[in-house]
Amino acid sequence: MNILSAFTLTIIFLSGLCRADIYVITHRDNPVQSINETQLKDLYLARSQTFPNGESAIIYEAGDDELRARFIRLALGMRVRQFDAYWARLVFAGRVLPLNNVQQEAQLLDHISNNIYAIGYIDTLASAGLLKTLLVIQE
Repeated sequence: MNILSAFTLTIIFLSGLCRADIYVITHRDNPVQSINETQLKDLYLARSQTFPNGESAIIYEAGDDELRARFIRLALGMRVRQFDAYWARLVFAGRVLPLNNVQQEAQLLDHISNNIYAIGYIDTLASAGLLKTLLVIQE
């Protein structure tokens, strides 16, 4: 029984080490080269709708529940329920429209590669094609 317990604890410990970074991405032709954590937080909490250069941002969030929960926790410092309640209040008050949500990473990459001012996040390094990384959020 002790061997099974030790094996289980080892698996749990190693699974925590396998977490991937989160990459905040945009179109490669977006003039913004990087953003900081505060600017990212302002975008995703609707405190700002523009990039640091003043251009309007089209903000996307992932449909993958695990990635979304990690992003909300690491980048925004909130729990998913807090984030959802925050956005429900904003939308109900008529202050903003809901965030653009995509179900598949391929959809997100398609939207961002077709719009210079789109921003989103993924958990794999963006390929060199039409995308660039603005910020890396480390676990």
